[in-house]
Amino acid sequence: MANLKDIKHRIKSVAGTQQITRAMKMVAAAKLRRSQDALFKLRPFSDGVATLLARFLPQSIGDEHPLLVTREDIRSRLMVVITGDKGLCGAFNQNILRYTETALAECAGCPTELVTIGRKGFVYFRKAEVNLRTHFEDIYDSLSFITAINIARAVEKAFVEGEVDEVLVAYSHFVSPIEQRVTVLPLLPLRLENIHKAAAAGSRAARDIEIPAKEEREVYLFEPDVISLCNDLLSRYLAGELFRAILENVASEHGARMTAMDAATGNASDLIDRLTLEYNRARQASITTEIIEVASGAEAIKE
Repeated sequence: MANLKDIKHRIKSVAGTQQITRAMKMVAAAKLRRSQDALFKLRPFSDGVATLLARFLPQSIGDEHPLLVTREDIRSRLMVVITGDKGLCGAFNQNILRYTETALAECAGCPTELVTIGRKGFVYFRKAEVNLRTHFEDIYDSLSFITAINIARAVEKAFVEGEVDEVLVAYSHFVSPIEQRVTVLPLLPLRLENIHKAAAAGSRAARDIEIPAKEEREVYLFEPDVISLCNDLLSRYLAGELFRAILENVASEHGARMTAMDAATGNASDLIDRLTLEYNRARQASITTEIIEVASGAEAIKE
């Protein structure tokens, strides 16, 4: 009978865990929808900034802006690693960390500093033999474009002042709830051709844009001046690219957690079925044993 009690207790425990995993799956699905909505809302802003830059940047400062200058001699790099704050999402965070370690090993000849966004990356690299420049954690509960601007300013300052010659971003690109692809995005220097491509892909009007030759460009009047406008737009474009990477990573995390919790719920159902079958067999064996004992006792009394 004690064995039956143990099995029944296990069934009850697994059923309670199944309720938790099912609830976490529903919460992750709701957060995933919100993350996707945030990505869709960011797209018009990024397209608009890229369109303005494609029109005004070439006629003002061309590719001579500090954020656009490609440095041939890469003496130092800065890698922004975006992870989550929480677990229970399968191998999501581990995939990003392993990919980052591989990238660091490949560029071992070039000193690389890390900026971590998310608690998991900070805790992991804090104990590793890497140069951790700074970290940002607990940002996801109140995530906004202002957060991306503050991080982008720190990265931009390090690049413009010559502390680093290249800035990369490692994050998980959202493909579907069951597929997240770890990606390394070259963030700085910004590339003028990428801005043109973003502008051309943004909207139907933007796709029809043809950047005229230098001598054929229209003349615009700006207030206060075109350089100030382009400086502000480039900083916003940089923050927009970083914010998009963060949102992609957030959506990937929720998708991975939803998939992991769905698998855990299914595994709990399978385990409950096996335990129930084991319980029924043990109960049947116990009843059979009792019947045999009663019959044997009756036969003994007759004798």
